[in-house]
Amino acid sequence: MRHNRSQVRQRRSHHAIKPAGLSKCSNCEAPRRPHHMCQACGFYRGRMVIDLKAKATKRADRIKSTKDRLRADTNAK
Repeated sequence: MRHNRSQVRQRRSHHAIKPAGLSKCSNCEAPRRPHHMCQACGFYRGRMVIDLKAKATKRADRIKSTKDRLRADTNAK
């Protein structure tokens, strides 16, 4: 059955994107999505899920070692 413009637009009026509802982290008070881990501190429901500080230092060490290896390769040539 064919729908006229009015019916189509009335149906689509509910398709608008709504802003994400944010809540505050209980550990660091940063805004976070509900039922998700805090991206600032790594806590969820009062316990640490991911140690973000250790993860950041591990990543920095990995990047540093890669840069050092590349410098050694270019100096060897």
